[in-house]
Amino acid sequence: MAILTIAVGKDITLLRPDYLFKPVARAFGPYLVVVTLLVSVGVTEMQTKSFTGTNLAIDAFYLLLDIAIQIIAIFAMRAIGLFYRHYSCYFAW
Repeated sequence: MAILTIAVGKDITLLRPDYLFKPVARAFGPYLVVVTLLVSVGVTEMQTKSFTGTNLAIDAFYLLLDIAIQIIAIFAMRAIGLFYRHYSCYFAW
């Protein structure tokens, strides 16, 4: 969230450690949920392979896995937005 704020606000001073670590300590549960979602997207993405065209069932499985990754990623992005909205009192910026 701090990196997004830096990109929008063009202010590098937001990378101060007290701005980054205090919110994590105060709202550890929501941070853990967001990180878990993002890690699950990354791990699942690493398990997918490109379509081979040789076996329809395997290709269909990889397509369903790709769709599941997108659903989890969209849910993770929405969770980040909700987290920022409900816990913005913890952010110094």
